[in-house]
Amino acid sequence: MLGWMRETKRVYDGTLYNVYIGTTVSPKAAQNREIDLRGARGNASTELEADKLEAMCLAQGIADLLVEMSDYSREFNDNEFLRSYAKDGIKVIWNSKFVNLVRKVDLPTIFHKEGLVDKFDEDIMPARYFGRILSSADVAEGGAIEGNVVIAGKGVRSRVERDYKVANVDYHVFPGDLIVAGATVGGSSAQFAYAETYVADEDIICKVLVKLPPYMSAFEVGTSFFNPKSLTENHYLTFGHNTIEYLENYPFITIKSKAAA
Repeated sequence: MLGWMRETKRVYDGTLYNVYIGTTVSPKAAQNREIDLRGARGNASTELEADKLEAMCLAQGIADLLVEMSDYSREFNDNEFLRSYAKDGIKVIWNSKFVNLVRKVDLPTIFHKEGLVDKFDEDIMPARYFGRILSSADVAEGGAIEGNVVIAGKGVRSRVERDYKVANVDYHVFPGDLIVAGATVGGSSAQFAYAETYVADEDIICKVLVKLPPYMSAFEVGTSFFNPKSLTENHYLTFGHNTIEYLENYPFITIKSKAAA
């Protein structure tokens, strides 16, 4: 039981951090890029050729970005400081969906620079962590929620750990978990704020960073209380951490597959 308490804390830390990485977007246009993978597939005559062209297009898009980041520019940080970034220091957080897609093709015949192949082996997160944070616009007809109520099958997920109740049934979610239909989002008395929810975005290819957002645990203390009358013992795990924020002096780039026209 004591082991479960610390394991639950590790689950909380890991899922909270993953969701932050996968759903956070820089407000700077230069840090939000698109690669036209669908257009590349459209130029192929066979499925095998389409897979190869798609992987080559992805490789070129990432390679071009790495070259741009290695030059002095103000585009790749929110503060618009003049910076350049060494390729070895650039971190790519991949959506597992796209990494698995590209690995279906013979990588050595597509990528001609070993360094780019290495980028595919750095950090990979499950696709469910990559998404778009909900806003009041999602209440519109056909949106993820209707009347501030989660609709079944829309894939609304939580960005926070939370207890909530729907139809007198208790539920608990960790960051990244689906929120059941009937939960409320966005209203003044809703169970979740808009910023605490998101929907998975299958078009996000990866996130490109130089410095990972700092995650600092303030403390972690296990304590207990023994009741001599009932001969029972309570155990508590108390911990804290900083609010996760990325460093605006460094890149936080989102790369997506261009939507179909």
